[in-house]
Amino acid sequence: MLPRLIGLKGIMVETEKVSTEETLLAAFGDKRVTGKMAALFFALTWALQINLIFCLTYEWPDFLNRILAMKEILMSCFATSGYFIQNDMIILENKLIKSYIQNVKHHNTSIERDRLITDTNKFIKWFSVVSIGAFKILFIFGGCLPMMQVSIVLARAYFTGGKLENVPFVVYVYVPQRFRTISGYLTAQLLCLTWYGFVLYIWGLIYKTMYLISAKCVETEMDLLCQSMNEIGAMSASGQESILVYKSDTKNVQGNDDDKLRQFFSSVIRHHQHILRSMALLSKHLKLVIVTFINIYGLLSCLYMIFVMKMKETGIRIKYAIIYMEIMVILYSCTKIGQVIKNKILKATYTYFNVANEFLK
Repeated sequence: MLPRLIGLKGIMVETEKVSTEETLLAAFGDKRVTGKMAALFFALTWALQINLIFCLTYEWPDFLNRILAMKEILMSCFATSGYFIQNDMIILENKLIKSYIQNVKHHNTSIERDRLITDTNKFIKWFSVVSIGAFKILFIFGGCLPMMQVSIVLARAYFTGGKLENVPFVVYVYVPQRFRTISGYLTAQLLCLTWYGFVLYIWGLIYKTMYLISAKCVETEMDLLCQSMNEIGAMSASGQESILVYKSDTKNVQGNDDDKLRQFFSSVIRHHQHILRSMALLSKHLKLVIVTFINIYGLLSCLYMIFVMKMKETGIRIKYAIIYMEIMVILYSCTKIGQVIKNKILKATYTYFNVANEFLK
C-alpha cells in the first residue's frame, strides 16, 4: 500500500510541474502587430508625423503648444522603434524565456533550488499579468478618458450650437481651419486613439517579455549557479554526500571521489557557459530597448512634468500626473533589474573565491 501511495504522490508532483510549465508558457506567444495591422500602424504613424511637422510650424509661437507638438513627435519615434524591437522580443522569448521554463526543471534537485525556481515561476505569472495591466491603465488615462472628454465637448457643441474652442485631445495634432468641425475633430481623435492603442499594445508586450522577465530568468540562473558552488564548498568542508547540478546526473557525489567531483565541476562549468550565452543574448537584443525606453521615454517624462505644472485645465494636469507616476515606476523597474544582475555577478564571483579557498585549505 505504501509503495502505491508513494508512486501516486510522485505522479501528482510530476503532473503539477508539467501543469506549471504549461501555464508559464501560455503567458507568452501574444499576437504581434504584423501584416495589415502593421500597414495600418505605419500609415497612422507617418500621417501623424507629417501633421506634427506642420503643427510645430504653426504653433511655434505658443510655448505649451510647441512643447505638446514636440512631445507627440518623440512619441511617434518611440512608437516606430517599438515596432522594430518586436523582432528582438521574439528571439528573447523563444531562446531565453521559453528555454528557461522548459529546462529549469533539471536544476530542481534540492530544497533551496526548488525555492529559487518557485519564486521565479510566481514572479513570471504575476508580472505577465501586471505588465499588461500597467499599460492598460496608461491607455485608460491617456486614451479613453481624453476621448470621453472629446465626445462630451463635441456633443455639447452639437446640441447647443456652441463654438468649438479648446477641444480636448488624445494626441495633440494640427487640425486645419476647414476641418475644425464636429466630424473633423471626432475623426482626427478617433484615429489618434487607434494609433495610441497600437503604441501601448506593442510596448506592453515588449515590457512584459524583454526586460524584467528575461532578466529575471538570467538572475535565477545565476542564483542556481551560486547554489551549485555553495554545494561544492559544503562537500569540501564536510565530506558528506551532495547532489548534482542536473537531474540527468543521477549519481550522488562523494566529497572524496575525484571522478564524481570532476563530474560535478563539469556540470557547473556547462551551466556557467550557458549563463554567459544568455547574458550575451540579453545584451545584444536589449540595446535598442534601453536607448529608446530610457532616453526617449525619459525625455517624455520631463515634458509631462512641464504639463503638470503649466497646463490650466485640471483634467489634463491629472492625466499627465498619473501617466508621469506610472512612467517613473516603469523606468525604476527597468533600471533596478540591471543593478540586480550586476550584484549577482559580484555574488557569483565572491562565492567562487570562497569555494576555491575551501579547496585550498
